[in-house]
Amino acid sequence: MSSYEPRACYQKRKVTKDGLIKVLGNDYSVPYSYQGKEVKIRLDEEKIHIYSLNEEHIYSHFRCMERGQRIIEPSHYQRPYSISTEQLEQQVLDIYPFNEVFLSLKARFKRHYREQLKGIIGLKKRYPREILQNAIKRAIMFKCLSYGQVEKIAHILQSSSPEILPEIMQKQAEITNIPIHYEIEKRPCSYYGQLLINQRQES
Repeated sequence: MSSYEPRACYQKRKVTKDGLIKVLGNDYSVPYSYQGKEVKIRLDEEKIHIYSLNEEHIYSHFRCMERGQRIIEPSHYQRPYSISTEQLEQQVLDIYPFNEVFLSLKARFKRHYREQLKGIIGLKKRYPREILQNAIKRAIMFKCLSYGQVEKIAHILQSSSPEILPEIMQKQAEITNIPIHYEIEKRPCSYYGQLLINQRQES
């Protein structure tokens, strides 16, 4: 005997904070934007159809005839980015106006590329632009570009004595969107990491 129970009318359900609604003993996912809101559902023999309160179709799940199950559609939990990857890249270009920074990060961090961009952008609050440019350029040269390495190098460059820092040839007001050109002392990233450790031990 079929377990189908015809429903000619809509029923209301409250979406939980986990993005689920309970229907006939099972939990079904709803897109994250409906968390905490009410939706309408309509059942047929094969599916559970979910609608907004304005009766706009949201999603349809195949019915699970067992009980106590959780039926999840992964896309319901993928939140759209509040800022696009292109916008993040533009903010990084404002610091270091060369596309090589993106090629280096994408090669090393395919899954965490956006997080690396955000980390580098966040360093603007702590370091001058010329220091960050110098740090990024050094990290790229030694093929170890990452947010963490840029932070280490920038810290060393800012806290080192003047004779260790490369001479800045232009004032910050004169370098907007113009790359700084100066000789870079060739030292591996491990050098800066060790310097940072030594400084912390001395303090």
